[in-house]
Amino acid sequence: MKKRTRSKSTVKASAKTDSHGHPGNPISKPAGTRKFKIAVVAFSVLLFVTLDLVCGAYIGGNQQRSFRCSHPYYHHGLRANQDQFTHWGGHRYRMLTNSLGFRDHHIRTVPLQSETPRVVLIGDSMIEGLGVAYEKTVAGQLEKRWSEVGVKVLNAGVVSYSPHLYYLRVRHLIEELGLQFSHLVVFIDISDIQDETFYRAFQASGGAGQEHGWWRRHSLMARVIDQFVSPQPRTNNEFRTDAEVNVWMEGTDAYQAGTDPEIGRWEWTISDDIYEQWGKQGLALARGHMIELNELCRQHQIGLTVVVYPSPVQIFAKDKESRQVLFWRDFCDEFDLTLVDLWPTFFDDAYAGPGEIYKRFYLFSDMHWNELGNQLVAEKVDEAIGPIVTAAR
Repeated sequence: MKKRTRSKSTVKASAKTDSHGHPGNPISKPAGTRKFKIAVVAFSVLLFVTLDLVCGAYIGGNQQRSFRCSHPYYHHGLRANQDQFTHWGGHRYRMLTNSLGFRDHHIRTVPLQSETPRVVLIGDSMIEGLGVAYEKTVAGQLEKRWSEVGVKVLNAGVVSYSPHLYYLRVRHLIEELGLQFSHLVVFIDISDIQDETFYRAFQASGGAGQEHGWWRRHSLMARVIDQFVSPQPRTNNEFRTDAEVNVWMEGTDAYQAGTDPEIGRWEWTISDDIYEQWGKQGLALARGHMIELNELCRQHQIGLTVVVYPSPVQIFAKDKESRQVLFWRDFCDEFDLTLVDLWPTFFDDAYAGPGEIYKRFYLFSDMHWNELGNQLVAEKVDEAIGPIVTAAR
């Protein structure tokens, strides 16, 4: 008699049923093993995020502490409601900003609507007022003068602004934030023309956002990825990234280190070679953006004044009939705008020469006005347009 044996298929089937023929539980790993793996993954993610933020803070620490910030709409600006001390060269001063991210006397909320006339000043570092206390800046001194007749002043000036960013910043104020003001004064610096070539590919994005997102500002990985996938150029003068843009403006070391891209920055008015290399293009870009800004002001019934002034380079070169003056004089004549030409102010024969003018009105070994220089500019602007802005009361 043959011994009966079960087939392999029968053995496999029986392994899946219990003694009553019901399906049994499949063999599985203990629940504790799955929980352990989940904990390991969670811990790894947490460790990675922590290291990423720590490295981001270490590498970009100055950026996070800076009162300056990049912005998707107008490239860069000042953070709102800041109270910090900073320096420009050997000059230490206090930096206070209001709710709009404008330099101000103190931290305050600026109402978007106003029953009294308001004048917005916009320019680059000359109008922000590098190296001097706010009350000594052009804006601070004009505010003191015009507040006596019921006109308020807001200072939208920021380092390395130019007509492209003037237009974007003002458009953001009007169309995104809804700020009301009666007059805009644009101070066009010699260096603005080179900056126009730097910003030529920049496009506004991000609506009314205050600045780039928290994660992008604090995460090292986010900033690295952004350098590869962002369609926006992160260029400002001698630096390649927004992080560096935010930091360099607080001191002169990094600024002076990046000399190559600034060759000719102030000489384009006196050098035909530099003018042909990029000065002509920069002027064309500036003109286009100023046309847009003029149209924006016209649509919102805002008066527009243009102010031009020489740098020490023009003063020492005795560049009295400068390309800068001639260009913006023609522009203002074409569009029936008021031009405040400060060239005669800084070429006054009452002074012994360029050396005395420089020592009297500029910070030592610098391109920026000292307190007396700011006062002089404020006086001349007041003389030229004071009656215009105060007539809006």
